[in-house]
Parts: sequence; structure tokens; C-alpha cells
Amino acid sequence: MMFLTFCVRTFLKRFFPILALAMLLAIIAISTGAGAIADVYFRKHPNYLEYSFTLLMLGTTVLGCAQYSVIRGRGKFTWWIVGVLVICLAANCISYFKPGLELFSLVGMLSAASALACYNSRRYRQMCKRLQVIRRMREEWIAYEKLRR
Repeated sequence: MMFLTFCVRTFLKRFFPILALAMLLAIIAISTGAGAIADVYFRKHPNYLEYSFTLLMLGTTVLGCAQYSVIRGRGKFTWWIVGVLVICLAANCISYFKPGLELFSLVGMLSAASALACYNSRRYRQMCKRLQVIRRMREEWIAYEKLRR
């Protein structure tokens, strides 16, 4: 059994732009969502900045770990990213009605909605399926090499 190779350049050319755009929009949505949650709920608290920073780091850590798992061929972790984006969308919707946060919340809502659209696109779903196939081929190849020894 031979490990089926594929052209990395073609793969990156086809799927990297949607992945990069989705990640960029998700990072913007998480940063505005963390700021909106901290501004609405922790405005008068003495540890306002610590809470805001903690929310931001929690969201980006979940996003990074889930995206790494998706890249490694585990497509189900896309739901973690979608969950974080829905939370950010809801937080920005709630903070939209606070005075002085309209534009900030609007940018957050637009970036979260655009990121959700990118993660729901046909090209991103094709990428997830292709990465799952690559993971299965890699696992079969490793099992075959272990049997050969």
C-alpha cells in the first residue's frame, strides 16, 4: 500500500484563503465580543481589565485549539468555533443597545456573521472533508508501516 500524495500547492491555493479569512473574522469577532461582555457586565468592577483579558484569551484559546483540530482532520471541532462565534454575536447584539457602543457592536456583529458564513461555505466544508480523508490515509499508512516491521 502506498501513501497517496497530493499537491500541497494546489490544496493551499484552493483552501487557504477561506481558512485565513474565517480565522481573521473570528479573531475580530472574539475581540469585540470579549470587549462587549466586559463593558456591559463588568463596567464598574475593579478588575474590569482582567476580566476582559481573560475572556479574550479564553475565546482565542478555544478558537486556536479547535482550528488546529480541524486542520488535523477532526471536522467536528468546527462546532466549537461556531459556538464561540454565536456567543460573540449574542454579546455584540446585547451591547448594541448600550449608549456609545453602537459602532463597536456593529463591527462585532458583522464580523461574527461573516465568520459564520465563511465556516458554512461549501469550500470550507470541502476542506474539512479532504482533511478527514488525509487523516484516514495517514492513519492507514502508519498502521501499514507498523505491520511491515
